[in-house]
Order: sequence, then structure tokens, then C-alpha cells
Amino acid sequence: MVEMNFNMIGYDFERGLRVLKEGYSSAILALEQKSDAIGTELLEYRQYLVDGGEPDEERDEDGFLLWDRERLLEMDEEVCKAAVVEARKAFVIALYHHWERATRKDTGYHGRVHTKLLSEATANNINVQPELNKVRHLINTLKHNNSEPGLQLLKSWPEVLPPAFEPDEQTDWYHEVVLTDAHVNQALDIIAGSGPVAVRL
Repeated sequence: MVEMNFNMIGYDFERGLRVLKEGYSSAILALEQKSDAIGTELLEYRQYLVDGGEPDEERDEDGFLLWDRERLLEMDEEVCKAAVVEARKAFVIALYHHWERATRKDTGYHGRVHTKLLSEATANNINVQPELNKVRHLINTLKHNNSEPGLQLLKSWPEVLPPAFEPDEQTDWYHEVVLTDAHVNQALDIIAGSGPVAVRL
């Protein structure tokens, strides 16, 4: 009979991943629903104008346009889309920090040397995924917004940067990172497979 050992730290790690994923999924769903509703309203308003409806707008005493409903709806739609992009970045950062905290707690290593943390994890029978480094490069690029982690990211995970991307001294690395749902799910899978587990065989 195989002896199984329950690991509370691993349980908390796995539960924390589920909590983070649930919060992220709910936020993305709400943003997408709001964006869809705004998009529908925008299309209907444009059709209303095509059909000869009066523009919903305000002008000053000289006739200059102050605002119009179409532009306001466009801006609201842009905000929703930008919020989705930011939510993805915030989620992967939260995932990685959750992994760091759990792994430090499980191994007892609380230093700042990443390679040492990995070796301690391996020694503690934590099966760290080989691709974890590219997630680390992503997180450091988003957090520090400079070329050192950025160039590492470009080498290890170029798919999260624009095609034919050529950075220079003025590059805003945080802005250049574009995460899709597929990238987020990949990061989640890598992190989930790299932390302490609830049941050790």
C-alpha cells in the first residue's frame, strides 16, 4: 500500500489557484458582457443616424461640438477592451506571486535568489515545470518595465510580444506585452504544475 501524506501548504496553493481563477474569470466575463452591450448600443445608434435620426450631442454657442453619443460609446468600448488587457496582466502577476509564497513556505527558503528557490523546490519533491522561467521573465517584465527582463522574455516567450518586435532604448515593455486568453491559460497551467501539492505520495 502506498503511503500518502497530506500537505496543507499544497492544499492552500491549489485552493488559492482556484480562487484566483474564479475571480479572474468572473471579471473577464463581466467586462466582455459590458463591452458587447456597448457595442450593440453603438451599432444601433449608428443605424439610427443612418435612418435620419437626430444626433445626441452638445455644442457650444459657436457651434463647436463638445460631445456626441457615438464618441462617448466608442470611448466606453475602448475602456472595456483595455480593462481586459490589464486584467490578464494582473492575473498572471497574482498567479506567480502566489506560487512564490507557497513554494517559499513549503521549502522554508525565504531568500531572493530564484535559482536557489528552484533547487530547494526540487529537493523538496516539487516538480517545477521547465517553462516556469518564461513565466518569470514575463512577470519581471511587467513589474519592472525595463530591457533586462524584457530581452529575456523576447528570447523565452516571443509570442507575448508583437510580431517582428524590435525594442530600443525607449521601449515601454509593459505596454508592448499583449496577453491573450491562451497565454494566460498557459501561464496558469505552468504555475499549477510547479507548486506544492496537497497529497504527496
